[in-house]
Amino acid sequence: MNLKTIKKIGIYNLGRSKGYSEDALVAGAWLGGPGGVKKYLLGKGNPSDSHWYGGKGGTSVGRRMNEFNK
Repeated sequence: MNLKTIKKIGIYNLGRSKGYSEDALVAGAWLGGPGGVKKYLLGKGNPSDSHWYGGKGGTSVGRRMNEFNK
């Protein structure tokens, strides 16, 4: 479903042009939602799940995408 949304909002091709694999885009969307991936790819922030850890630790969308980029 995230992949379908990423394609629908027009960031799939942007991510691919920046060298991210489909797996990386989906992994980023799993963590921060398609909007989080869009924000990251457009350079408008790097959402993370740190709120679950009281603002300490967590993983950012960019880090997750890089971990899954093949």
